[in-house]
Amino acid sequence: VEIIQAFKAVGEVVEYLPDHFEGSFNLRTTNPKEAVAKIKKLYSDKPEEFDVTGSWVPIEEWQKTDVSEIAEKIGKLSEKIGDDEKWMLRLKKRKWDELDGPKLILALTEKVDKRQVDLKNPQKILAVEIFGDETGISLLESDQLLEIKMFRGQDFRHCMDSRRHRTGGT
Repeated sequence: VEIIQAFKAVGEVVEYLPDHFEGSFNLRTTNPKEAVAKIKKLYSDKPEEFDVTGSWVPIEEWQKTDVSEIAEKIGKLSEKIGDDEKWMLRLKKRKWDELDGPKLILALTEKVDKRQVDLKNPQKILAVEIFGDETGISLLESDQLLEIKMFRGQDFRHCMDSRRHRTGGT
């Protein structure tokens, strides 16, 4: 319900596609990056409306999970990152354990020739979502990725501080 309400609120029409992993949803919309950017704005205005979902990640391309092929695609996508832009690799993997995190990150970024890595405030995000034998890849602007779990604690504290301030309590 939360997903449907979020897309309706930002004026996007979505089609549900089959999900292969519990806890994820697979949707099709005309412009996924723009849709997630709108949903991120909605979340910043109304965080209380997001209780269930944790991450909203638009996928540009799906492919077979093959590390060398993914590294090639990431290398090509990284050419769209300006030399003065800060970037990061966001990696999530489910039902796949051929390489541990650090080794996989090194393998995937082998063909990336950009020096300004910033894990806290990147301008561009190379997103890799591994779902077993299928992998989704995207190059995103920072406003095109929404990680709700990362913000929930901050929002809760902010709400509590606001209430204390308004009511004068401690």
